[in-house]
Amino acid sequence: MAFDEARDLEATRDTVVYALPAVRSLYGRLESVRSDTLVLRVITLESNERQPRLPEAARVRIVHDATASVSVQRVSRGRTWALVGVTVAGLIALFLATLEFPSPVPGY
Repeated sequence: MAFDEARDLEATRDTVVYALPAVRSLYGRLESVRSDTLVLRVITLESNERQPRLPEAARVRIVHDATASVSVQRVSRGRTWALVGVTVAGLIALFLATLEFPSPVPGY
């Protein structure tokens, strides 16, 4: 999630609140959507200010508005299966290339 202007946000874990000053963008895993509020598990954030070290389970609640842009990255199942298929085919080709077959002509 990126913001047109830096925002001061708060992350929470249990009852502990962490101040996040001047956040320009935030990357995280979407936990839930409630009306116009997104709840994200924080992975990393970009800011010109020094940020506190957040625990892994920290959550940020953000009210989505016109000054925030949201981009979603998902795992492509089609691409994943294509990659698995190419990898398996490569392993089979490598295995077959390393096999030694007996020569049909004696002495060779």
